[in-house]
Amino acid sequence: MRDYPLLTSIEELKDLLEPDAKVYYDFDQVAYQAAASCEKRTIEVTHKASGHKKEFKTRTEFWGRQKKAVGGWLKAENANREARCKKAGKEFTPWTRDDFDVLDIQTPEPVENCLHTLKCKANAVLNHLGIPVERCIGVLGGEGNFRLDLPMPEQYKANRADMLRPLMLPDARRYLREHFNAQVIDGMEADDWLAIQQYSGWLHYQQTGKFDKLVISIDKDQRQTPGLLFDPMRNDKGDFVRETPMLIDDSIGHIFMKPNGDVGGWGQMFFHYQMLCGDTADNIKPYQGLIAKGRFGDASAFQLLSVCESELELWEATIQQYKEWFPDGRVKYTDFNGIDRDISVGQWMGVIFDAVYMKRVFNDKTSLSSTLRRVGIIK
Repeated sequence: MRDYPLLTSIEELKDLLEPDAKVYYDFDQVAYQAAASCEKRTIEVTHKASGHKKEFKTRTEFWGRQKKAVGGWLKAENANREARCKKAGKEFTPWTRDDFDVLDIQTPEPVENCLHTLKCKANAVLNHLGIPVERCIGVLGGEGNFRLDLPMPEQYKANRADMLRPLMLPDARRYLREHFNAQVIDGMEADDWLAIQQYSGWLHYQQTGKFDKLVISIDKDQRQTPGLLFDPMRNDKGDFVRETPMLIDDSIGHIFMKPNGDVGGWGQMFFHYQMLCGDTADNIKPYQGLIAKGRFGDASAFQLLSVCESELELWEATIQQYKEWFPDGRVKYTDFNGIDRDISVGQWMGVIFDAVYMKRVFNDKTSLSSTLRRVGIIK
């Protein structure tokens, strides 16, 4: 089986699309990349005691790659200072990260450069697919996301709170609204809104044999939902990693091991992989921090799920793994609001389900319990 259910050609895509099919383009990543590529980022480091300043390209250049151990320039400077102190017969005290203040410096190019880059990025994808811009509906994330209220130890996407946002990101978003019919989605996560369009296109295909909707998104979450999906990711040479869209059906799907040790996939299997391993990008951690380290990972999830042959077997395997993680049937933790929780394994699975399941219709009431009833685990 191929890793992803790719169409054989762009010509096949044309045959599958209705003449007036709409294309829903996830512009959040496009806007961010264009704005970030048109600014220079450095850091200014100030030694607190002396006030001396020095500029570095990155924090890695300053203090190394490891979170706790000192590396980079700081390690080298400590070695040089220690040598000088020994030679002078003085006591040596190494500098740590806490001895410095770090200031991020962003130097943007002219905004016209950013907007030109943005236009080229968006048009290149549409041209590749043979889609006129008039049939493109851009999608940008707005306000309102129920996942922010899920009672997890760490808040959904809280790991992004300290990320440096490109200075021209507001300009990029404004340009996309004005020139690419981009809509700001409020009241729900943009990924859910896109998944709803993707699934609507699938239902149309089931009835007519044609898709009236195509989704363009780099987000792996979209791969759990039936529909027509194009991933615009490019390689180092600038070529599309996958040149044609995926036709994701409502079968069990497929997962596979990547050379880097991560799991890739689509459909129900990929959804269950997310139920087991979560999503570090979104701060979803089904077991991480709740059980002993080193007991589970991508390879374990792959071995567990790849032998399953039905949705029922996937759920049986997933439930059994949660029971092994929490053998006493309880999950105890303090949530991000400081509230101590003592909930059943089933309740905890419900929290993770709500975090990873992508909505398929507006006002989608699908839950863990309704799903387990549908597959026959709950009678």
